[in-house]
Amino acid sequence: MYLLLSLFAAITFAGGGVFMKLSEGLSRVGPTAGFFLCFAVGAGCQALALRGAELGVGYLFVLGLEGVLALMLGLLFFNESCSLPKALGVGAITVGLVLLHLG
Repeated sequence: MYLLLSLFAAITFAGGGVFMKLSEGLSRVGPTAGFFLCFAVGAGCQALALRGAELGVGYLFVLGLEGVLALMLGLLFFNESCSLPKALGVGAITVGLVLLHLG
């Protein structure tokens, strides 16, 4: 259950990042509301997940997965670039997330 809450928190935070970008510096009401809502829901899910997980592992899992998802959403929705160093960085984060759960 805690892993699912962490996964949902990361997805929600990454979605909030999309709304943050769409808000154009908090100048558009709809995306700004979406940004705050996503971050509030994500924080709630992460808080619930941390009840049953180690702080370092749980927090880093959500943060790392959020970063990977945000990069993918940037590629899909905003035509952002993906260079070799970025791809290697995502690979390193992914390996790190797996190692966190093996330890």
